Amino acid sequence: AAACGRGDLIGSSPGSSRRRCQSVEGAMATHCPSMHPESSLWAARHRIAQVLAAPVSPVASAGGAAGVLRIEVALKSPAEPMQWLSHQAVYPRLYFADRDKDVVVAGVGAAETVQGDKGSEPAVWQRLLTALGLTERARFYGGARFDSHADPTQNGPEWAAFGGCIFVLPLWELQLSQGGCHLACHLRWGAPTDGSPYVPAHHSFRQAADEALLMMERLAWLGG
Repeated sequence: AAACGRGDLIGSSPGSSRRRCQSVEGAMATHCPSMHPESSLWAARHRIAQVLAAPVSPVASAGGAAGVLRIEVALKSPAEPMQWLSHQAVYPRLYFADRDKDVVVAGVGAAETVQGDKGSEPAVWQRLLTALGLTERARFYGGARFDSHADPTQNGPEWAAFGGCIFVLPLWELQLSQGGCHLACHLRWGAPTDGSPYVPAHHSFRQAADEALLMMERLAWLGG
């Protein structure tokens, strides 16, 4: 993926000459029960905030030692992800579109970040697939170096922070896909159960939800 400004990950498939930009999808479902579509981003934001204010996770299966949760609300009228992203002043930010624009995503913040030193290592892919016990619309976005065996110091200082690969699960996300538009919030918390060295930043649902609420107050909500 190409870097655009400090903290931004901007990409489309196929990737640039330096990195492959990809999305990694999950197969299982750990998400809130379906909510009625809302007429605006502001209304959808309010609905998600109600879930985030709960003292415990709204999904029992995600309330144990480790949890992953996607809270999403459909919009009756599609919003434009790039327009929404352009109004945000917090980082990291990301934008993804597949070749045919069947999936277009704008994301802000990071519910989880997974990095590797040597490109897309097997341990990295396993971590991504393990973490995504979510809906089919939940994905990590990022990229991996083509020249995974090259000396990373030769690629220029602007790439040093990315390492061999970096993938981000957005904290807040606006997605167009399958003919619909969804505002979503991802939460990750607890200790890994698969022996992975990647540890979520939060110890509990409440801690992860509090971070999401804090960022929500810093975001711009068009049509509010």
